[in-house]
Amino acid sequence: MASYRADWVLPIAAAPIRDGWIEVDAGRIAACGSGPAPAGVDAVPQAEPGAFAIMPALVNAHTHLELSYMRGVVPPAPSFAEWVRALISLRGKHPDPVAPDIVDAIETAIGEARAAGTGVIGDISNTLVSARMLHGLGMPGHVFHEVLGFRLTDGTEVVSAAQRRIDDMSGVGPDVRLSVAPHAPYSVSPALFRSIAGAGQDAITSIHLGESPEEVHFL
Repeated sequence: MASYRADWVLPIAAAPIRDGWIEVDAGRIAACGSGPAPAGVDAVPQAEPGAFAIMPALVNAHTHLELSYMRGVVPPAPSFAEWVRALISLRGKHPDPVAPDIVDAIETAIGEARAAGTGVIGDISNTLVSARMLHGLGMPGHVFHEVLGFRLTDGTEVVSAAQRRIDDMSGVGPDVRLSVAPHAPYSVSPALFRSIAGAGQDAITSIHLGESPEEVHFL
């Protein structure tokens, strides 16, 4: 069992605690409080000098880890459509989702997220390459397998195919969950939305909504 003291303890589910302490048992917070610690926790060390806080890890609910290799390569554009065309063009030149440059960039991105205090990632993915990497690098997360089809009148097969790809991703453990998710209202038909909703999967989902004035105009 380990105990720690800080200038602030932020439980999130309760008000911030000034001059607080926490007690950790088997990797879980067993107790927290302020002022003098209870019996058995009265020798709580302060990990570092100066003002600092103990708080839960951050959650980055929307990443695109498989696009990390594009950092700094796709320049800003006057419109969303032009920017997307440049991104798609670049992505078409990298068809192998497990190419070394793509995998290395994902690993770097996960490392940077952890260094910034992130403890859980929600990743939007077309290739699912990030799922095993999140698991292997010890970063819990939820991978949303994105599907598209604006003109589809029946989304059953698209969702079934996506679910089969998810089912093939064995061995990622309970720390990394996967589910089918719609891309955006401008790229997913009502029928495909209904198929995703009717797939009986995790209630947590993701969607790109209101990304640009062009999207709002289109809708």
